[in-house]
Amino acid sequence: MRARTLVALCVAGLLPLLAGCVPPVTATADNNGQNVKAVVGGRLVLSLASNLTTGFDWKITAIDPAILKQVGESTYKQDTSAPGKIGVGGTRIWNFDVKAAGSTTLTLEYRRAWEPASEPAGKTFTITVEVTQ
Repeated sequence: MRARTLVALCVAGLLPLLAGCVPPVTATADNNGQNVKAVVGGRLVLSLASNLTTGFDWKITAIDPAILKQVGESTYKQDTSAPGKIGVGGTRIWNFDVKAAGSTTLTLEYRRAWEPASEPAGKTFTITVEVTQ
């Protein structure tokens, strides 16, 4: 009886916390050129293939920070399917907090840092993030 009461109290205490949880919205290269929907208070996780050994890396070139705020630095995960291999690519991952309702274009360019901006990017990724309350 005492254990059931304790479990019930724990669950009741967690419900209000869980009610505010919003699962993250994920975007990948498959979403390039598309609209992505998100809600205020949520999180957008963007993952794009990258290969740092080539000198290329992704750089954010357009974002409205009032709508999407990057959380920390992006991370890079090397592909684990070829351990010990040189030149293996991986995935660059960004996390964004969804701060306000509205719409923003999120654009990234895949380029070498030492090349001038006048040179065309190796790749471009763009999504429109539509945020509702």
